Amino acid sequence: MRAGVRIPSLPALSILATLAGFLLLQIVSLISTRGVFEYPLDDVYIHLSMAEQIAKGGYGINTGEYASAASSPLYPYLLTPFAGTEAQRFLPLLWNTFALILAAWIWGRTLELSGYALDDRPSWPGLVLAALGLLAVNAPSLAFMGMEHTLHLAASLAILMGLVRFVTEGQIGPALVVGVFLSPALRLEGLAFALSAAGVVFFLGRRRAGILLVFLALIPAVVFSAYLVSIGLSPVSNSIEAKLGLQIQTDADAVTRVLAWIRINLAEVPGQILLALSVLAFIVAPLVGRGERYGAGLRLIAYALALSGLAQLAGGRVGWPFRYEVYILATLALGIAAIIGLSETRAFPRILAGAALALLLVASGGFYGDQAARNGRWAPLAIHLQQAQMARFAQDYVGGPVAVNDIGRVSWGNPDYVLDLFGLASDEALEMGFSGTDPRWAGTLASGAGVRFAMIYDKWFGDVVGEDWVRLGKLELMNRRGILGDWEVSFYATEPVLVPELTAALHAFVPTLPDGVVFHFEGEA
Repeated sequence: MRAGVRIPSLPALSILATLAGFLLLQIVSLISTRGVFEYPLDDVYIHLSMAEQIAKGGYGINTGEYASAASSPLYPYLLTPFAGTEAQRFLPLLWNTFALILAAWIWGRTLELSGYALDDRPSWPGLVLAALGLLAVNAPSLAFMGMEHTLHLAASLAILMGLVRFVTEGQIGPALVVGVFLSPALRLEGLAFALSAAGVVFFLGRRRAGILLVFLALIPAVVFSAYLVSIGLSPVSNSIEAKLGLQIQTDADAVTRVLAWIRINLAEVPGQILLALSVLAFIVAPLVGRGERYGAGLRLIAYALALSGLAQLAGGRVGWPFRYEVYILATLALGIAAIIGLSETRAFPRILAGAALALLLVASGGFYGDQAARNGRWAPLAIHLQQAQMARFAQDYVGGPVAVNDIGRVSWGNPDYVLDLFGLASDEALEMGFSGTDPRWAGTLASGAGVRFAMIYDKWFGDVVGEDWVRLGKLELMNRRGILGDWEVSFYATEPVLVPELTAALHAFVPTLPDGVVFHFEGEA
C-alpha cells in the first residue's frame, strides 16, 4: 500500500460500509414513497402500540385488555418515550441506527482482536471482511425493518467478542456479561448462544462464572414468562403461538414438531446457508491444534457456534422477510473468521476453511442483496398504500371498534378498540381460530366487542365472518410488491343497518387515496 494513504481501522471501515448500505435503502425507500417515511413492516407498529399501553400502565394494544402481541420481552419498553406522539414513530429508526453502528463496531473490533490487523495495519482479508461482512448477512436491511433484530444482532456479536477476549486474555469483560443478558431479553431464541457462551466459560475452568452467566441468561425469559402469567396470559407470547400455529401442527409430539420446523427452515436459502455455516463450525473445531495457545477455547467457541446455529434451525424461524436468522448467521460467520485468524494450525486447512466461509458469504450476500433491493423499493410503499390508509379510514373517517388481521398501523395512536382476528393481541381469536368449533367465529368475536366494521384479507378470514356482515368493497394495491399478507383488503359492515353510514364515510375517504391504490365498491365492474 502506498505511503501516505491512511487506511481506516477495521471498526471504522465496518461502520462506514454498513451505514452506507442502510442509507441507500432509506434513500430508495423515500424516492419510492415520494418523501413519505415508512417502515417496511406493519409489525413495527405493533411494538409502538404495545409501548403506548405500557406507558399507560397496561400491556397490549387496547386499554384495559392485557395481551402479549410482541415476542420481544424488552423492545416495546424501549419505545415508550413520547408514546402517543408522532415523535414516537421515529424511535425504532433511532434504535436501529444505533444498534447497526454498535454491531458494525463490534464486528470490526472482533476482527482486530482475531489477528486481522497487525501493527495497526489491517490485512486485506480483514479489510474485505470489515467492508462486506455485515452487508453479506443482511445487517443494513435488518435495521431498515425497524424491529428489535438489529439490537439482538449487536448483543449476539458482543457475546462473541467477549468470548474472544476471554479466550485470548482470560478476562470476562462487560461485552460478554451484557450480551448474555440482553440477547435473550431482546429475542428469546438468543438463549441458545447465551447459554452456549456460558458453557464455554464453564468448561474453560471458570465454573462459578459460567454458572452465574447461565442464571443471567435465563433471567429475561423467566421474568417475561412470569409476568405474562401474573397478568393472566400464557407464559408463551401470542405472537409466538400464532406464527407457530400457521407453520406446523401444534398438537403433534415434540419430535415431530422439531423435525417439521427443521424441514420448513431448510426449505429457505438462508436456512441452507445457516446449516452449512454450522457444519463448517463443526469442521473448523478439530482443525485447531491441541498444542496451540488458544486451542481449547477456540474449539469450544466453534462447538458453541455450531450448536447455536442448529438450535435456530430446530426451534427458531428462518424465512420471510428474512430477519429472524440474521443474528446467528452473522455470529457464525464472524466466529469462524475469528477462529481462522487466531488459530496457529497449518496454513492449508485455514485457507480451505477461509475459502468455504467466503463462498458462503458470497451466496448469502447474493440472496440477501436481491431481497434488500426489492424490499427497499417496494415494502415501505406497500405499507403506506395499504396499512396506513386503513389506519386513516379507521381513525379519521369512522372511529369506534374495528376488526382487522394486521393490527400494527391501525392500532397505533388509535383510542378505539381494535379486535385482532389473527390472534397476536387476542387470546380468544387465537383459540377460536385454531379450534374450528365456531364456523363464524370472527362474527362472534366482533359482536361481543361491539365492532362496527372490519378490514380483512378475505383469503385469511373471508369464510369465518358473521352471517350479517356486508362487504362494502375492496382496497387494492396496483403494484403487487412488498411485504403484505395480501394485495386486497375487504371492508365490511358488521350489520346491514351500518351500511349507509360506512358507505358515506368511504365516499369521503376514497378521493383522498394516494396514487397506487384504488377502492372498488361492491358491485362495481
